[in-house]
Amino acid sequence: MKIFSDLLQFARERFPVAVTVPLSAVLFAAPYSLARSAVPEAAFGLLNVFLFLLLVRMQDDLSDIAIDRITHPERGLVSGAINPGNLRLCVVIGTGIVLVLNYFAQLLLPVLAMVFGYAVFYSLKERIPLPLHPIIVNAVFFFIPLYAGLIAHGNTVWTDVLLGLFIWTAVIAHDFAHSVHGPTESPADVASFSNILGPRGSAVTALSAFVLAGLIGAAFWTQSGQPLLFIILLTAMFLYILILGIRLVRTPAIANAKPFYVSGFVFFLLPLLGLIIDNFFSVRPLEVNSFTELMTK
Repeated sequence: MKIFSDLLQFARERFPVAVTVPLSAVLFAAPYSLARSAVPEAAFGLLNVFLFLLLVRMQDDLSDIAIDRITHPERGLVSGAINPGNLRLCVVIGTGIVLVLNYFAQLLLPVLAMVFGYAVFYSLKERIPLPLHPIIVNAVFFFIPLYAGLIAHGNTVWTDVLLGLFIWTAVIAHDFAHSVHGPTESPADVASFSNILGPRGSAVTALSAFVLAGLIGAAFWTQSGQPLLFIILLTAMFLYILILGIRLVRTPAIANAKPFYVSGFVFFLLPLLGLIIDNFFSVRPLEVNSFTELMTK
């Protein structure tokens, strides 16, 4: 079916599973490991987080087709290789699947609230100032730890909130940092952070957000039993990002923004991986609950 082939092509181009499955696993497992280690629950959470991220990526690319015609004419949605109508249908079907799954897991209301929030944003996106877009688009990264807490113990605790704020702020910083370009490195008539805030203003915003994320990460560490590997990796990545960020502020250009494509994500993923390892070696035993128990708890 063409709709399925379009979805696969989009995934290969914009959502490669070799990257997004491990990303989804770390994003869910880190907050989930703070409370539980039940295998079926973890699999259910991973599936949903993967779908959350895929749906947001698809809808965001659909909303940016006009801009991508100028900045990324090679992409399938722009070149015609991927039918936008088919991808919109995938968003509708995928959203329905997520809502049904979470209805049976008694998690419908928070997921429905997130879906409603994104629906409002994308209906008003053109009226919202561009510098606010990363804050709203990436709200799913704040939601994921809260969602993991709901699955793990039925409510959200302060450490879930702090971890969500850490990840969310870091992703916002990543979006600003890797998008920095000099005055002559991108068309002046295309909306971009650097064209609106200025190259240095965009770089300063990115670095400030990374610093804020580091501080929130440290606050999480103090409230979560002071996991050793988490703080070691956070400190190492913070110092590395600080060096890259200062260089970007001094010379805001594409060449200095490119390292953030990877390092901006590693900044929070490595500490999260460390947190998983910290909790794996804690005294809490591995639980293997039935999927029926998950759906009826």
